[in-house]
Amino acid sequence: DGGIEYNAQASPRGPDRAVCIVRRVDSARADDIADTGARPPPHLDRRGFLQRFKESTSWAAMRETPLALAVIHIDGIADIAQVLASQVSEQVMSLAIRRLPLPPQTAAGAEPPWYLGQLGDSLLALVFESADREPIEACLAKVCSSLREPVRTGDAEFHLTPCAGVAILGQDAAAPKLLLEQARAAAMEVRRSGSGQDVRFFTDTLKLRTLARMDLTRELRDAIANGDIRLRYTGRHDLKSGRLAACVGYLRWQHPLRGEIRPAEFLRVAAATGLAASLSRAVLAHLRRDFS
Repeated sequence: DGGIEYNAQASPRGPDRAVCIVRRVDSARADDIADTGARPPPHLDRRGFLQRFKESTSWAAMRETPLALAVIHIDGIADIAQVLASQVSEQVMSLAIRRLPLPPQTAAGAEPPWYLGQLGDSLLALVFESADREPIEACLAKVCSSLREPVRTGDAEFHLTPCAGVAILGQDAAAPKLLLEQARAAAMEVRRSGSGQDVRFFTDTLKLRTLARMDLTRELRDAIANGDIRLRYTGRHDLKSGRLAACVGYLRWQHPLRGEIRPAEFLRVAAATGLAASLSRAVLAHLRRDFS
């Protein structure tokens, strides 16, 4: 169009709807910018990073030196890929990685040496040659702060939300695979909690999860006995006539101190502790009374 080249990508979104993304094709892309040499390139190749991580854990175990692994899950990348295109999400991720703070070249400073790798489209990993919590937390706070800054590409601006989990070699796990799983579990716990906290260690996560589950089990049993878990009804209407077509019931537990607790939180506890049948009977009894 007028000598300017555009790219159009269409994808179906249901039986009667499609989304078409039209973007200008620029000759110079942001992810093709030549590196200045001041920043050591991260191990964006997953296989290469995992190999280096296994070597690091083996050396640390033999030399009895500390090592910690941090996994950062970045919310927003998957949404960009789904709504726009995977090329856009890859470009946003590349720009976010390029502006991360530089790792220290030596262990002389307060910040421990670390190196970066990418485990997936929205998953980063940092390997620290340290097990001290304070410097690791301080370093991850800087990294997460950088990732939270808006990423601008073209005339668009994207906002990302990082959640970091840390596992320590020897203290949390001895094998690289298990250490990686525990760091990811801690990161997912930060993501689920929605507390605004960026970093959590696996040991703390495990303790908090165990205590919280014990409290929730006791409170769930009392709530079932007292009839505190009810159904919240929402109408479904025909858009042409406005006629009420159906009522949908959702579980609702209004806790006196914690506020409304999501079903996803207490249904797993009910299934794991044998309270699922009692909960079902109590809710169905309320359903009968609600209809009458």
